[in-house]
Amino acid sequence: MSDDKNVQEQKEVAYYNNLVSAWFATRLEKDKSLLTLSAGGVGLLVTLLSSSKGMSWLLFAFYLIAISFFLIAIFALLYVFGENSTVVEHAVQEKTRRHDFAKLLDNIVMIFFVLGVLFSFAIGILSGVEKIQEVPSVANNSQNEHKPGNESFSGLDALKPAKTSSQSVGGVANGSSSNDNSGQPKEAKDSPKK
Repeated sequence: MSDDKNVQEQKEVAYYNNLVSAWFATRLEKDKSLLTLSAGGVGLLVTLLSSSKGMSWLLFAFYLIAISFFLIAIFALLYVFGENSTVVEHAVQEKTRRHDFAKLLDNIVMIFFVLGVLFSFAIGILSGVEKIQEVPSVANNSQNEHKPGNESFSGLDALKPAKTSSQSVGGVANGSSSNDNSGQPKEAKDSPKK
């Protein structure tokens, strides 16, 4: 019976050990994921900001706010990693201490990460609205600058000869033709028949 009791105690210890390990792994994985996503958010926003041209002050402010939120989340997470080691040390030494600051930092990280994501979505929406507003103004400018039909033959008057010669080929310049509908020259038509 004592063997059964020992086996049961070992199973409970192993079960508890696995639960604690899973809890730590989950908490650390969450923090590592938030760190990675926040750093990616900063990189994406800086890239978009540097490649954008001619943005409004409001959009620029949203970029700065979103980047700031992600940076605050990153620095808070780095502090949380350091604070986590202190919490583990206290648990090993069996010191009972409340770690309210670590919980507060976890909440701060989550709040600032979510705010950074929300401002990133707002940046996307504002950028789209600004692009839509640019399209009609560009279309209006292009309609005012380009009037089809007027440009194509506007230089035609410059090709007109300065003085029309009366001695042109076949009298084309003065509007008369040496041939009429019969296909014979005028002189041949007007001359008496033999």
